[in-house]
Amino acid sequence: MRLKHYLKNIIYSLIAISIVGTGTFYLWQYVKPAEPPHKITKINLLTIGDSLTEGVGDQQHEQGYSGRITRELKSHYHLPVKTTNFGKAGDRSDQIRSRVLAQKNIQRKISQSNIIVLTVGGNDLQQVLLKNATVKTPQALTASVNSSTKTYTRHLQQLLTTVRSFNADAPIFIFGNYNPVYVYFANRADLNQDVKLYNNINQQSTRQVKKAYYVDIFDLTYGQYTTSKLRKELTNTSAISMQTLLSDTHSDVHNDYISDDDHYHPNSRGYDYMTRQLLQRIKQKEIVWINQR
Repeated sequence: MRLKHYLKNIIYSLIAISIVGTGTFYLWQYVKPAEPPHKITKINLLTIGDSLTEGVGDQQHEQGYSGRITRELKSHYHLPVKTTNFGKAGDRSDQIRSRVLAQKNIQRKISQSNIIVLTVGGNDLQQVLLKNATVKTPQALTASVNSSTKTYTRHLQQLLTTVRSFNADAPIFIFGNYNPVYVYFANRADLNQDVKLYNNINQQSTRQVKKAYYVDIFDLTYGQYTTSKLRKELTNTSAISMQTLLSDTHSDVHNDYISDDDHYHPNSRGYDYMTRQLLQRIKQKEIVWINQR
């Protein structure tokens, strides 16, 4: 009986091995394994947007973050990088989109890109602030900014949809903005909140578009005033007037990351910071662009 039982187990085992072997043979013969992704051999980088993409304020004339990120990508990934810069000072979100729709060259470059970088929102917000420069209270100004957000959200979403229509796969990295006059008007916390309100739109919009990612640069607002203690001391100083700021007669207060020429755009140090923030995000998301199918 023991021998009979032993032989039965052997037979069952042989049948199981036969079934597994047949299945494995079938899979090898008829089911093709997925092809592994192939690493890209070059990076086509497209930067588009406003003056921050154009590189206004950059004393080193490297087109702001565009030239710097090109150099960093070459160094980090050991690949050739071809960068095309479509930055234009003064452009709002709707004007950037109009350029994309009107210029076949921009459309073609978008379609060829591995990485797309966008600066947007600063001029949209600035337009609202300038239109309401004569309001009597910070609360009234913020109310005007709030009322403008629906229009900006619509324009930004239209821009992103347009860019995505010419390239379905390349990641889009969208910079936020900063408050360039904080160090001169540190007691005006409402201006920071207004910028953050627009930044939130940029950030939320990335979540509605495939492979779109937000890049935070709000700390340019504070410059070298990196601690709460330093900012409190700055807030306690008397704010200078806008006329004094524009006339450039002050010398005691300035932001080490913002151009002293216009007190608005990043200087070379500011663009270095933008580049570090962008590179960090690109490296975090490299799985979505460094391999091609």
